[in-house]
Amino acid sequence: MDLMLLACSDSLLTRSHALFAYIDPGSGSILLQLMIGAVVGAGLFLRQSIVQNYYKFTGLFRSRTGKTPQDAKAD
Repeated sequence: MDLMLLACSDSLLTRSHALFAYIDPGSGSILLQLMIGAVVGAGLFLRQSIVQNYYKFTGLFRSRTGKTPQDAKAD
């Protein structure tokens, strides 16, 4: 068992020639779709978080009674 493990590890570690990988068109289109989906998803996530933080920030300056400052002056 140890001899087989030694032989396998030796053949993996001493490989000196380059390995060439082939990506067929189907794989390329999946990778392209993955990248486009990641960009669109990140954009939607950022848009949602920006809008949510905007409303939190502007909520600090809103009146609690529901009246605007102009309505309060008219009373």
